[in-house]
Amino acid sequence: MLTSWVLAGTLLYAAPQGTTHDYTLKATFDGFLPILGGNTGVVETNMVVRVDGLTNGSETLKAASEITAFDIAFNGAKLPLGLESVQEFFPRTTIEFSPAGRISKTNAPDLTLPVRLPGLDAKRFPDITYVPIEFDAKTAEVAQEGTFERTFDGAPMVYRCRLESLTATHAVVSVNIAQELNYLENEALEVVKEEKDAYSRVKAKLTGSGQVIIEREAGAVARVVMTNDSASQVTNIKTGETIERKLKTTFVVDRKGAKLPEAGVIQAKVREVSIWDRVRSSAATAPALASVWWQKIKPNLAMNAQEAWQRTFRWALELWQRVGPGA
Repeated sequence: MLTSWVLAGTLLYAAPQGTTHDYTLKATFDGFLPILGGNTGVVETNMVVRVDGLTNGSETLKAASEITAFDIAFNGAKLPLGLESVQEFFPRTTIEFSPAGRISKTNAPDLTLPVRLPGLDAKRFPDITYVPIEFDAKTAEVAQEGTFERTFDGAPMVYRCRLESLTATHAVVSVNIAQELNYLENEALEVVKEEKDAYSRVKAKLTGSGQVIIEREAGAVARVVMTNDSASQVTNIKTGETIERKLKTTFVVDRKGAKLPEAGVIQAKVREVSIWDRVRSSAATAPALASVWWQKIKPNLAMNAQEAWQRTFRWALELWQRVGPGA
């Protein structure tokens, strides 16, 4: 039975009990990153998200999701962050939502991520994977538009959606988003609540655009592609000096086994990480990297000369593996 858009409301999603879908999510962050004291580079993450339908004879849909595979790389070098570490911040989560995509309940914990990245919120993981939009209209016509808001990192994110095509098998919706964030951070680039603990004030503006493809018979997302641009004005509280940070984020979500329409699918363009990216990142963040590596090398001074040189050589080799030609 097709999940249809009818006069009673727009039916995008279905989550019958016993159904399971696996989604792949590739997220790429290119620009300023709040890691190792601040880096300019490229972070690439790949993961698999399993979604179990839990709906049983109710108009309110229910589903649970969890990350089942994960890897992450910075400037092409794999980072030692495993699946269990990610599940700590993104545990198995159950949500309730309408067939139109309005999320009404979640049991996701109130956790603060170690770093703040635009468009990423521990409580909003379903929003960027399998329930990315809502479209609650009384009629369904091509070129019809709708707006809604969701809260990310404590601030509203405004979505503007447009129904680009509607066939018996697929609905294709274009999406534009916008958000403004104001927050405080300390010298380590961690978000803080009190100004007495803050080093800078940050005002960030996020805009993004993309496309969502719904496979109507499955009542599930087939593909999501979003590209977001964030520009932040960072003002030093003591000196008043302001600098700008920029970050481009690309999210590509694909449901395994999904059928895509022959036309209307946009392709994500994720550029490869080159040696010049690594050199650029290393040059831009040399002070932060030097501080980190000095903390590792400093204890060696208390050792005998041979052991100290051996350890120092291992740390230098590890650094080269992160930024060198073979990384």
